Amino acid sequence: MTQSKILNQKSTIDLVVFDLGRVLLRISDDWDHAAALAGRPGLAGLTGDLSTAEARGTHHPLAGLLDRYETGRVMPDVFFAEGERLSGHAAADLRAVMDAVLIEAFPGAAELIERLADRPVRTACLSNTNAGHWDAMHDPGHRAYLPLHRLDFPWASQLFGLAKPDPAIYARCEQDADVLPGAVLFFDDLPENVAAAADRGWRAELVPRDLDNPVPLIQERLASYGLT
Repeated sequence: MTQSKILNQKSTIDLVVFDLGRVLLRISDDWDHAAALAGRPGLAGLTGDLSTAEARGTHHPLAGLLDRYETGRVMPDVFFAEGERLSGHAAADLRAVMDAVLIEAFPGAAELIERLADRPVRTACLSNTNAGHWDAMHDPGHRAYLPLHRLDFPWASQLFGLAKPDPAIYARCEQDADVLPGAVLFFDDLPENVAAAADRGWRAELVPRDLDNPVPLIQERLASYGLT
């Protein structure tokens, strides 16, 4: 196995992988919170916490459709047209709620990505997201912009056709990066995703959801591995 960079002498980590929502980005608590932020409280109840496997597998009207959207099986226009049919709510209102899910990049998150890009370790993101949110996070004019182009591997569920915590998505990352599981350091806010990564042999760190800004904690954990 080849290594594209020399490992930091204080660490055996070759690849740092970040989830995005609630790790580098402030996002809504769930669909109902996003509906309130968008000024569409009447759209509450259509699905749950958009980031969880549980919400994608429930009886809510948009649950199955959301799972297909986040795994790239439907594109934005199809998602909103089908969402309108399933929910009885206008596609424009559904778009407003989905846009409200992304609140802002956490202070210091962009700087952290830039700083790690100059360190002797490879970096990646691995997010359950969708084509619309992915485009927004790449747009320098959007409030949720992050310099994802500075990552060695900008990975996302809709690009792989897989979503966390499916073990296959972690295996795909290992294959793409040509990295051993024990050399991966992973940050995520969902216990189910962290557990699945740990089962693969990744060094998985759970980011608490109750932090106003998790970036300082992430920096501390990176320092403990000798990476900052």
